[in-house]
Amino acid sequence: MAKRRHQPGQVINWDGPGTILVVEKAKAPEGIAYKGLIRGKRVKLATGKGAISSTQETLTAVKEWLMAQHRALRDGTIAEGRAHTVAEALDAYARTSLDGSAAWHAQYRRLVAWWRDRAGSLRLVDPPAEKPYPAGSLSPELVQGILTRLREGDSVSGQPVSEGAARSYLAPLTRALQLAKDRRWIRSNPLDGIRRPKKSRPSVRFLDPDDEIAKLRTACRKVDPAGDLEFLLLVGITTGIRRTRLCSLTWRQVNLGTGRVHVANAKGGKHRTVYLSGIVLEMAHERLRQAEERHGERYRDARLCERWKSFPQRQWNRARNVAGIRITWHEATRHTSATLLLLAGADLRAVQEHLGHASIQETQRYAHVLDRQLRRNADAMAAAFLAT
Repeated sequence: MAKRRHQPGQVINWDGPGTILVVEKAKAPEGIAYKGLIRGKRVKLATGKGAISSTQETLTAVKEWLMAQHRALRDGTIAEGRAHTVAEALDAYARTSLDGSAAWHAQYRRLVAWWRDRAGSLRLVDPPAEKPYPAGSLSPELVQGILTRLREGDSVSGQPVSEGAARSYLAPLTRALQLAKDRRWIRSNPLDGIRRPKKSRPSVRFLDPDDEIAKLRTACRKVDPAGDLEFLLLVGITTGIRRTRLCSLTWRQVNLGTGRVHVANAKGGKHRTVYLSGIVLEMAHERLRQAEERHGERYRDARLCERWKSFPQRQWNRARNVAGIRITWHEATRHTSATLLLLAGADLRAVQEHLGHASIQETQRYAHVLDRQLRRNADAMAAAFLAT
């Protein structure tokens, strides 16, 4: 059959008078979409219903769906009733959750497109009681096969991926299928029956207290002679506050008499208390004096660092380059804060409270520091008492 461009409202007769496939415009919450509609005797015999349809955002998507359903009709694999597809679930998830400009939104949109290419035409059906999944439907075995090929190199970059990366690939599909379940397209998630890739434990990078902290402080002063960047760095290391909350911290949240800092609405909506001390507390006193001179009685509503409304990423990148240290702000502050606490003798529970972790499992990543400290203590004991 010769290829033809399908226009909205066009009726396409691909399989004789018994089955007709229609492309038509349809109204959707987001505006005009396109609907593919199959109706006829063969469909009625196969599904028990007079028609099945699917609404997509583009004509191309409709045509792909129609071709897939036409093949299913020809092979006799149309499922009972109206079945949504994986592509519909992925598209619904992208529309509702990935419409922002955040970096992870862009990454997830790429993974959504990756899954759409490999499983978009598959139908969503509930797990059968005993018999295997119907042909043309999403099943745990099929997803497992896709993940196996992913590890072997069928990735966005064309390179083999680790178990942790494979887990990241699976995340948008899991969320899309959960959305399908919430909309009652399916009663259970087909991914419940698969063996998920193991979650890799990332290595913890932190600033070496012997030399890297001093190097980075010097680099911050070179990049920003006013001292704002160095002050942010030291407050971040001392308190472990995430950079978003750190940049929005006001003097109302700080009690310099006790060094107490109240962190409101931290990650997960929790509140916690941390403390400033030493040279950081001295720097804070000087900055408070400057804030009082500038704002008078309204100084409490001023931010600790008024110079930047958001995190100074450009200045931070320059400081890292000057210091010659490859590290992120999160690693330089939160990871370093936890490490220094452990080296100073704190236990994991104290670090958990300091960082505001919901569970001790999140804090376990720093356990290697305790191992190193125990080794140092053992060496010191042997040198002091067992040298001869």
